[in-house]
Amino acid sequence: TNEGELSGREFTFELVEEASSVSDVVVINSVVMPNPVESSFTIKGYANYRLSVYDINGVVVKEVSSISDAQTIYANDLASGVYNVQLVHGNRLINTRFVKQ
Repeated sequence: TNEGELSGREFTFELVEEASSVSDVVVINSVVMPNPVESSFTIKGYANYRLSVYDINGVVVKEVSSISDAQTIYANDLASGVYNVQLVHGNRLINTRFVKQ
């Protein structure tokens, strides 16, 4: 099931499936706030996940080995554009994206 919602400056993407391996994607209420991003954004509800931010070319531009429950990620050093965010914990893989202004 795919459900997406764009509401103001908050983006919520929800995809719920059973994962049989890390290559399967399980996304449950992944939130990047605000979106679009000016100087920072927050990921809530994913304590202990590894976070990677990729640019449009697939290059890792930011990494945090274990995020907190309400992790602020500073984006001042990122150029304007679209970025992909990947959160990984065990066999759960969460993908979302944001726009940097």
